[in-house]
Amino acid sequence: MGLAWLLEVVLSPPACRSCVQVVRTSRHLLMDPSQHVDVYGPPCDLWACGVILYMLLSGEAPFWNEETPQLLIAIARGEFDFSSPQWSTISSEAKDLIRRLLVVDPAKRATAEQVSSTAWQRLVPA
Repeated sequence: MGLAWLLEVVLSPPACRSCVQVVRTSRHLLMDPSQHVDVYGPPCDLWACGVILYMLLSGEAPFWNEETPQLLIAIARGEFDFSSPQWSTISSEAKDLIRRLLVVDPAKRATAEQVSSTAWQRLVPA
C-alpha cells in the first residue's frame, strides 16, 4: 500500500492517481502531482520552481501537514495559501507567479516562456 494506492483510493478522478515524483526535504514531501513514474519533463521542472520560489520567499514549504497521507492529498490537490505573516511583504506579482506554477494540471501550468514574460520576472535584473 504505497503512494499510488493512497491516491487512487482517496482522490477522485481526474486528480492524480500515480503521483510518485516525490522529493524529500527534511520533514516535507514535495511532488509534482501530474507526473507518472516514467514521465518527466519541463512541467515537472516548473512545478519544482514554484515550490522552490515559495520556499525562498517565505522560508516555508507550500504544502505542510504532520500526517503524510494528508500532506500527499494537499499536494495532489494543489492546496496551498499565502496566509502566513511573511507574505504580507511579498509582491502580488511574485504570488501570481507561484499560483501559475503550482497548478496541478500540467496543461494549465505556466510554461517557461510564459514565466519569462511575467511582470515579476521583468523586475529581476538580467
